Amino acid sequence: MKILITILFCIFNLVYSYSQTSLDSLLFQKINEYRLSKGLDILIWDNNVYKMSNHHSTYLSLFTDSIIKIKGEKTKTGIFGHSENKKIDGIEQLPNVMDRINKFISTKINKKITGGENCLLTSYYKYENVDDIINKFITLWKGSKLHNDFLLNKEIKYGACSVVEKNIILNYEDRIVHTYYKYIWITFNGIYYY
Repeated sequence: MKILITILFCIFNLVYSYSQTSLDSLLFQKINEYRLSKGLDILIWDNNVYKMSNHHSTYLSLFTDSIIKIKGEKTKTGIFGHSENKKIDGIEQLPNVMDRINKFISTKINKKITGGENCLLTSYYKYENVDDIINKFITLWKGSKLHNDFLLNKEIKYGACSVVEKNIILNYEDRIVHTYYKYIWITFNGIYYY
């Protein structure tokens, strides 16, 4: 019965959730399947948490764009983390997870809120199977104790993910590299009220 309820809930989330891409929804579904396999409750998709996740994934993608060096200098990618400590044109700077919770969630709910996030920057071959891509994300988080602990946090009740993809063509010494890969910035946030 619990599995049937979970399947129905996932279908509802896929149809009615406010997500940017199918990768957002599929990743959220896989996180819930993983939690269920460990005997935990599934998370409820929250549109405000999605806005928080999307803000951070977008910030990370713009920040990475801003530090890529082209022509003759070593290319840097993967500058990345939980803080937003550099001002980027076109997006509000929210320095830490609690600032993002306060911006997107606390003002809408009259309760104390806490939560956390998992972030990931990776790339994939643009012809890879979507399920393989999502499983790669989950496997990377499971392989890290802190990230895995957050995925399996019993306290969190609401969550969302945002996957921001870009085709990045980089020039290095007048050669184009990475033309067959997409770069992905992923943020998964979970919150609970008390």
